[in-house]
Amino acid sequence: MVISEALGYAFISTRKAGTCTLYATLQEHYSGEREGEFHATQSLRIQPDWLVFTTCRNPLPWFVSIWWYLCHRGERGGSPYSGASLADLLGLARKSTAPVWLESQSARHRRFAPQRVLRVEHLGDDFAELPFVAKPLELVRRNTAESGCWWDGGAWSDERLAPIERRPKLWHEYLTLRDETGIREVYAEDFERLDYA
Repeated sequence: MVISEALGYAFISTRKAGTCTLYATLQEHYSGEREGEFHATQSLRIQPDWLVFTTCRNPLPWFVSIWWYLCHRGERGGSPYSGASLADLLGLARKSTAPVWLESQSARHRRFAPQRVLRVEHLGDDFAELPFVAKPLELVRRNTAESGCWWDGGAWSDERLAPIERRPKLWHEYLTLRDETGIREVYAEDFERLDYA
């Protein structure tokens, strides 16, 4: 979470949906300061008149991004999901005991009721419409490139994640028709509520 008492906002992140980019932009240019855990959803410092906003992402690349992070970070520190397939992770997401990483974006948003939801696919434009934004939206684009924490037009830009010769494919190249159907089923509310139908 990033908050600003001076500008009266709280950015509460959605996993794998532009968090690094917005953290960098808000802290560097919009009086933002980190509050709580990286993906915290609550803070006593948030005032009732503040703008609370978050992000969302098309559930298909979002799920592939989560899968990549959870199942391939073994190279960067270990994960109980190392080596799991998309189908394995989707099976886990179907369970009522699924880990918080696999909760839908809609379920996460219900925990803090954001007033604005910025779409990662239009992050620069959506960010520019926030009431406290007065600087050029190029800041968001530059921080996106520098943070290397998200898909850049469908291709990974994170050198730390994978060396060039092992760089991941485009998100849609990972999905089988069965995977896509399963993601649409499990995350149906996100497709509908976040207008990705």
